Amino acid sequence: MKKGHSVYFDVLMLFIMAATFVMALDLEYFDLKLLPLMVSGAGFILMAIGLVNTVRTRRKEAAKGGDERPGPPAGIYFRYLREGLWMVGFFAAIFLVGFSAAMLIFITAYLKANRVAWAVSIAAGIIGTAALFCVCYYLLEVQLYPGLILKQFGI
Repeated sequence: MKKGHSVYFDVLMLFIMAATFVMALDLEYFDLKLLPLMVSGAGFILMAIGLVNTVRTRRKEAAKGGDERPGPPAGIYFRYLREGLWMVGFFAAIFLVGFSAAMLIFITAYLKANRVAWAVSIAAGIIGTAALFCVCYYLLEVQLYPGLILKQFGI
């Protein structure tokens, strides 16, 4: 069986996420270490799940006698580009209108772009934004970035 880059990438990302988590523990203030701990912890869990799934898939293929891995499906690079542009747009929206407003806009827009009904998209956006607001402001007492535009208006 040919070993592809996926297993190596997963192992590398597991190491990077673990190292980021450990380095974030040494930061002095809780507000400063919260985001790196959340992202690296979630990333570690997701990469571990991805690694387990990749290994299971490879074992099943080897048992069936499928030694050759097929090439990437048609249009995969366009999908990567599209998802990358969604991420860049989300970061730009955070910079301009703030984290809470960007969450509302992008949850709704992303779900609607993926053919989810308007009512479900809007409800998910509102619920996701409300959950973020409650967790950050009330439980963690962390102020999220208000955005460049809202700062100009003094909000």
